[in-house]
Amino acid sequence: MDAHDLSRIRDSVLGARLEGGSLKGYDWAIITFPQTSIHHETRCLWRLVVFAQGDLAFFSLDLERDILGEFCLSLVSEGRHQIVYRYGAAPTFEAFRQRALEEAASFIERPLPVGETSPSSPRSGVHSARTKARRH
Repeated sequence: MDAHDLSRIRDSVLGARLEGGSLKGYDWAIITFPQTSIHHETRCLWRLVVFAQGDLAFFSLDLERDILGEFCLSLVSEGRHQIVYRYGAAPTFEAFRQRALEEAASFIERPLPVGETSPSSPRSGVHSARTKARRH
């Protein structure tokens, strides 16, 4: 995630934390965005944020509604936005949670880009290996 993206910073502060945990050495939290006057323009319903060190966001997986009203899971890292999964219908919270944690584990396990030497350091961007979203 881009630390300079003001809308993401605002959402992270104003959203409500639902739960959190640890995954492969990284902390995570799921944030929800209740429909209020503050969040009236938010397309994101739930966000799983993965932290690299302390409060430094590494990446997020967001359940969003696109302009056609379809639900998709987006991976956001280093200012890049990539749809990794499309839902056929609105998912339950548990379905979102399960898929987001699976995708997070997969992203964490990918090889580090050239030049990175420590698996504890945040990676630079989304890998291009996933170019098409799966649809179910």
